[in-house]
Amino acid sequence: MSPASTPPARAFEAPRRRVALVTCADKPDHEDDDAALRAAMRAIELDFDVVPWDDPTVAWGDYGLTLIRTTWDYHHRREAFVAWAERAGALSPLHNPPEIIRWNTDKRYLATLAAAGAPLPPTVWIDQGQDIDPVDVLVREGWARGFMKPVVGANASHTARFGKGDRESAKAALERGLQASAMMLQPYIEGVEAAGEFSGLWIDGIYRHGVQKQPAPGDWRVQDDWGATDQPYTLTEAEKALGEAIIAEATRQRHAPTSADPRPLLYARVDFLKAADGAPLLMELELVEPSLFLRHGPETAAALAAAIEARLPAR
Repeated sequence: MSPASTPPARAFEAPRRRVALVTCADKPDHEDDDAALRAAMRAIELDFDVVPWDDPTVAWGDYGLTLIRTTWDYHHRREAFVAWAERAGALSPLHNPPEIIRWNTDKRYLATLAAAGAPLPPTVWIDQGQDIDPVDVLVREGWARGFMKPVVGANASHTARFGKGDRESAKAALERGLQASAMMLQPYIEGVEAAGEFSGLWIDGIYRHGVQKQPAPGDWRVQDDWGATDQPYTLTEAEKALGEAIIAEATRQRHAPTSADPRPLLYARVDFLKAADGAPLLMELELVEPSLFLRHGPETAAALAAAIEARLPAR
């Protein structure tokens, strides 16, 4: 797989030391993923504003760096969000960069990672307009149960698990999902109910901490909106090596560093489930607006603040 061509260099005015922390206009007050980051930025005297991505009054060129954080509504308007990233990224260094945003906001990026060797569960991709019976897919593939999710989605929207006896409800769920996005079908990984999902967090290419997200009893959704809980977790050496290989492949495909700026992606989160034999399976590579679970890794907030400062113009 050949690397994507290097995007044209962007000319930014300097010096600008203020940082934009990008959010969405309707983020609930109780959802505060970044309190530790803001505190770490204040500790090293980094000025910042928290601004919605779709606020037309924001002057992105006033910022020395624009950091996407809690833009948790982008999946409702993906093309508008990608267009914003490209506009803002032409005015201020955007992290992660626009070419990553376009690629990573459509889960079909997983197919390119799987082609390069990432351990993705078997996946059937379904485009909008296709008439597919998900139970027929389940039987054909020999899965005990199936799982569906949209290729553009967040917070477990339009996800569903199903078995052979769920033909009517599964087809209805797939049809609803296809109204908003292409969909993907995979075998349901039973271990999610007991062990949950495991995530590793990388800042500036360095593994910083991990988290285990456990769904409510009998559920599969690992977001706290659905009653899930989370706790610190240290990735095994095999999981850490796999995460680093996945991030390296994504970088090779979409963000080849240049001699002028050899630095890796500013942040990355890799989400795993564990197969029946304990081997990690890639669920997501989160490069756009992942929760960094800083409450479980306060040192990660300091590392991210330092990485941001290193990318700003000199004083």
